[in-house]
Amino acid sequence: MIYSPGTEQFALLHPFHLVIDEQMVLRQMGPAIPQLVPGLRAGEPFANRFQVQRPRIQPTYDAVRAMQRAAFLLECLANGVILKGQMLVDEPRRMILFVGSPVIDDRTKLKEYGLTLSDFPMHDSTADLMELFSHFDSLIGEYGVEKIRTIGDNYMVVAPPASRPCPGPGAHGPGDVRVYPKPAALPKPTSGLQDGPQLGSGHRRRDRPQEIPV
Repeated sequence: MIYSPGTEQFALLHPFHLVIDEQMVLRQMGPAIPQLVPGLRAGEPFANRFQVQRPRIQPTYDAVRAMQRAAFLLECLANGVILKGQMLVDEPRRMILFVGSPVIDDRTKLKEYGLTLSDFPMHDSTADLMELFSHFDSLIGEYGVEKIRTIGDNYMVVAPPASRPCPGPGAHGPGDVRVYPKPAALPKPTSGLQDGPQLGSGHRRRDRPQEIPV
């Protein structure tokens, strides 16, 4: 017996999926897509709402079919959000199925894009990563460091100079890192340690930061 999930089950597993016909018209979408792209309706041309950033192809049925084994990056034209996933072609039905999820590495962007962590399926590591970053956010004030940015699964902070020690437990300063355990199922972020002048215009980094698994 070959098992095939029902429509509701498929939508729960892939809330950001798209189904596109041979004429590149949107025919179906996951329940989280309308929140990400307000006003989107089935029957709209794909190119009116999305642009294929990678691979570099024209958004046509034949072009997608030729590249369906490649990773796809779709840009939502309304807000610039990137969806990363795969395009699969159903030849008998002449349909294209996209399965993927938004590339979001800053939890503050979730509200901006009309999303919450519950919009992501439980098998998607994005929700776990956002929760981990949220935990880090709650710690930076305690240890007197400043968040710079997040890049992918990297969380970047800067400590004050030695003349102004961190006010956290033990007055940790540059060169001290407190390591917190994490569940094995989460992505493996790294912490970078850098001393010397702050990075910025006119400053040159003195050496390569040490990467420490967290």
